Amino acid sequence: DYNKLSGAIPNELYDLVELRELDLNDNRLSGTISTRIGRLSELVYLQVDNNEFGGSVPLEVGGLNELAWAVFHGNNLLEKCH
Repeated sequence: DYNKLSGAIPNELYDLVELRELDLNDNRLSGTISTRIGRLSELVYLQVDNNEFGGSVPLEVGGLNELAWAVFHGNNLLEKCH
């Protein structure tokens, strides 16, 4: 967090299928959160708050069975998942 990262989340990140924690909060990331996030089946902690993401939180996030903590506030995300 606080790394001044900008642009979209690189697609290669979604190939890290054994990733357990992803903390990208307080940057300038934009675009949408890809449905490929569903590939991160070991993810326990997801924090992407205070960026510039748009669109909606992908439904695939709901299929991350290990996910115990997820924070999305401070973006331009729609209220409903699609």
